[in-house]
Amino acid sequence: MTYYLTQMLSAALILSILIRLVSSQPNCTSESVLCSPRATCCPSGAFCNFNAAIPVCQYDQSPVRSGWRDSYAYPCENNPYLFSCDQPVNIQGFCCPIGSICLTVNSDPNKVVSCIDALGITTGALPASKAASFSPSLSVAQSTEPALLLSPEKAWNTTEATAGSCGSNTFHSTNVVNATISFNYTGPSILLNAMTSPQGGVFAVFIDGTQIKNSLDTFDAGQVKCIRRQYPPFSAPGPPGFGSRTSHSITIMHYGPSKLAPNGTVSSVVQLDSFVVPQFNRSVSGESRAVSGTYFFVFFAFQVFSMSMLL
Repeated sequence: MTYYLTQMLSAALILSILIRLVSSQPNCTSESVLCSPRATCCPSGAFCNFNAAIPVCQYDQSPVRSGWRDSYAYPCENNPYLFSCDQPVNIQGFCCPIGSICLTVNSDPNKVVSCIDALGITTGALPASKAASFSPSLSVAQSTEPALLLSPEKAWNTTEATAGSCGSNTFHSTNVVNATISFNYTGPSILLNAMTSPQGGVFAVFIDGTQIKNSLDTFDAGQVKCIRRQYPPFSAPGPPGFGSRTSHSITIMHYGPSKLAPNGTVSSVVQLDSFVVPQFNRSVSGESRAVSGTYFFVFFAFQVFSMSMLL
């Protein structure tokens, strides 16, 4: 009996490994083009376009319109986890979650708007009328989070939050150039929450060890307030192989004074409120123009965790 039980467990283990290997790669044919290591195979005749480091399949005869806006500056109905697709695709009334881009095919008479994330997962865009009720579950790493790696540790001060904070009770601040904070996370996107100030400097941002062009300038001559930045999308090609992984790292570094600061400014301060990893695992039904369906932004970390439980 013990022998057969052992054999059954071994078979289940092998099967789960095979499932993992098969599911980690899309079933591309010899005529299709691999666009995303996890989810996207472009059909024959199409090509892969990495817009903001997010995989998009398109045809020469049917060009797509795609793009993104920062959810801090262009939130959808004041929801910081959604940004408006109005400007990126020139179609009013739709939103996509941070970490994705809006996309529509110019030749599509129905003007369907989709959202695509860094893993190539595509969903229907969320109608702006439903934005207020959309709320992802969150994994928040505040300044007191032990998983934050400060370097050098003595360069960073922990300060009580003031009016205008992003929601944390405390935040980390430094005036030391090249001082860094690093954090490891699981998920397709991350939100950096920082504080602006009249002394605010610039955060250089590294994702998976690669410096990206989406730096964060925290200078504001007027007031102290919360400023958010989402990653991805990226302003230029992001870290190599970003879409093939679900585990990532972010490092922010005090780069120095802002270009917007008064002439002669030689010192600055940067302030981190928190990192937020949204988990878009809540479905919201609605329509994307003529096409109706369920909005479900796949949180890949949950899938990976669920599969790992089989092993």
